[in-house]
Amino acid sequence: MIAVLRKLHPPTYIIILFLSFFLLFSAKDIVFADTVSYLPITIWGTTLYTLPFSACTGGTGGTVNTIPWTGTCCAEGTGGTITTVGGYTIHSFYSSGTLSITTPKTAQVLVVAGGGGGGTGINGNGGGGAGGYLTNASYSLAAQNYTVTVGGGGAANTNGSNSIFGTITAVGGGAGGASLDAGSLGGSGGGGGGRSGAAGSGTSGQGYAGGTGVYAAGGGGGGAGGAGGPGTGANENYGGNTGIGVANSISGASVYYAGGGAGGGSATGGCGAVQSGGTACQVNGAANKGAGGGGNTAGGATVGSGGSGVVIVKYPVCP
Repeated sequence: MIAVLRKLHPPTYIIILFLSFFLLFSAKDIVFADTVSYLPITIWGTTLYTLPFSACTGGTGGTVNTIPWTGTCCAEGTGGTITTVGGYTIHSFYSSGTLSITTPKTAQVLVVAGGGGGGTGINGNGGGGAGGYLTNASYSLAAQNYTVTVGGGGAANTNGSNSIFGTITAVGGGAGGASLDAGSLGGSGGGGGGRSGAAGSGTSGQGYAGGTGVYAAGGGGGGAGGAGGPGTGANENYGGNTGIGVANSISGASVYYAGGGAGGGSATGGCGAVQSGGTACQVNGAANKGAGGGGNTAGGATVGSGGSGVVIVKYPVCP
C-alpha cells in the first residue's frame, strides 16, 4: 500500500497519509487496567483493539466495553508469616492457622510434627524422637481455604502432636523411655530408657527409630535423617547420640529440622552427642523445628520437652 502511495504526486501522498492517521486516532482513549493497557480505536463506527483486555480487574476511563477473555487472574495467598525470597512467596506457619488461596497454584510444602519429650526416671533416660518430616515438591493448591495444624512438642514422657496440611499428616515424635520403659513410636521413635529399654520405632518415610537403652544409660531419640544411638560407655553409663535431622532450604535459608534428643546417662557429663538438628540431654527441643527433647540423667535432673513443628508453603510470585 505504501509503495502504491509513493507513486502518487507527493502532495497527494502526504494528504492521504494525514487523513488516514486522523481517522485512525480521531476517537482514541487509553484505558489502564492494573499493569496492562489497551488502545480502543474507532473507525467509522467500528471499534478495534490493539491489545486484548487481560487484566484481572476492570479499569476506568473512556467508553468501557466487555471483551471476552479466557486467561487466569493471579493473586497471592494469605495466611501465616509471609515472606518473598528469590521470586517465591513463602507462607510459614509457626502455629495453627488458615492458608487462603484464590488462584490455583503449584507449591512446595514442608510439614514437620512436634517432637517427643525426653524420658525421665531414676536411671538414665531416653531422648525424645523427632517429629515426622514430610515434603512435597509439587503440591496442587486449589482456590480454597486450607486449615493448617502445627503440632506442639511433647512434655516429659509424652509424644509430640501431629502437624497437618491438606492431604499431608506428619506424625508426632515418640517420647523417650524412662528407666525400664521402651521409647514410644512416632514420626521418629524415642530412645529406650536405661536398664535396657527397647527403642521406639519411627514412621516409614517420616523418620527413624530411637536407640536402645542399657544399664543407667538411655538411647538417643531418632531423627528424620537417621536413627538414635544406643547407650554406651565402659560402664554402660553414657547416653545414646541423637538421630540427625534433615536440612531444607524451603524458607530461603538452609535449616535443619527434626533431629532427635540425646539420651541421658549416669556419668557426669554422660549425655549423648548432638548431631545436626538434635538436642542435648536435659534441654528442650528447638521450637518450630520438630526436634526431640533431651532425656535426663540419673537422679531426676531436668528433662527436655519436644520442640513444636512447622508448616511451610512456597510458590512462585504472581507475574
